Amino acid sequence: MDEKNLAHRGLKRAMKELEFDKFLSLVARNARTEKGKATMARSRPMAQKEAILKEQALVSEMVKWIDTHGLFSFSDIADPDLYLNRLAIEGTVLDVQGILVLMQMMTAGEEIRRALSKQKEDFPLLSAEAGKIPPGRDLLKQLAGKFLSPDQVTDQASEDLSAIRKRRKKTENAVTARLQRMLADPAVARYLQDSFVAVRNKRFVLPVRSDALPRVKGVMHGSSSSGVTFYVEPFETVPLNNLATRLEEEERMEVARILSRYSDLLREHLDALQSLHNAVREDFWTEGGFSPF
Repeated sequence: MDEKNLAHRGLKRAMKELEFDKFLSLVARNARTEKGKATMARSRPMAQKEAILKEQALVSEMVKWIDTHGLFSFSDIADPDLYLNRLAIEGTVLDVQGILVLMQMMTAGEEIRRALSKQKEDFPLLSAEAGKIPPGRDLLKQLAGKFLSPDQVTDQASEDLSAIRKRRKKTENAVTARLQRMLADPAVARYLQDSFVAVRNKRFVLPVRSDALPRVKGVMHGSSSSGVTFYVEPFETVPLNNLATRLEEEERMEVARILSRYSDLLREHLDALQSLHNAVREDFWTEGGFSPF
């Protein structure tokens, strides 16, 4: 048996006798991210002296950084692997959540680069690691302000979206204003169960008493669970409700176009995003320098 195989068997035996896996489990409990825990669980002893010394020096610098500046805080960033894999498939469209996750990853990279850009003298090794992170500022500028929550595309995403939403809001206000006038009309109010405008099947309607249903002409959109109230869309508001419904569909289609457009933009930068993901080494930057031994 050659020396390499003998060394490998010796290492495995030593790890077993030292209960190395149990040790890793204990260390992993201190991890602040799921990715950090997974990285520690996969850790194995290094064999090359040069690599060991380099890693120890890097961790020492990270400890020094923590003492003077604190930890980088990216523990709330979701793993971008899923969304990077989707982008790798031509024609796939990311949802808002996916775009936000990739934006968070780019922001994390920019924060690391910016924090260490003027610290090369005091933290040469960390600065070198930060230098491996591809810049994402220009791409972030193109995405900024357009996606605010996991399901919200803002008006800044396109002029068409902004115009559609304004027209839709104006139309819905016109429908509710007309129904409010009907609520205030004694000739109609006496047939109503309640004095408010309701929404059923995405249509603005009036709550009509079951015994007065024939008195309010319109389209019925169901009843209450008790059966004492029927929700009626008066015929005179049908055109406005139709317009509001059509504008809602136009808004949905424009949002889909926006997501497709920016998914394509991100796909154009896929190689850089994958390099960024590798360079950020979230488990290292967020876990305070934990790394394979």
